[in-house]
Amino acid sequence: MEAVLRVTDALKSFREARLSGLRPPQEFFDVSRISRPADMNQATSRISYNTRYFSGKSLTLAVFK
Repeated sequence: MEAVLRVTDALKSFREARLSGLRPPQEFFDVSRISRPADMNQATSRISYNTRYFSGKSLTLAVFK
């Protein structure tokens, strides 16, 4: 019984600490904001920015997939 309480507390703590800062799915999958980069420099810049910006969401999707 004590182990179940520890797991429940750990999950609650994880949800409060990690998942509370994630952006909503509508922002992550906003297809109306997708456009083709003008050149390779812009593509590289976008990839770098998006990797940092959406890292939490991407990690969560990768773990639970």
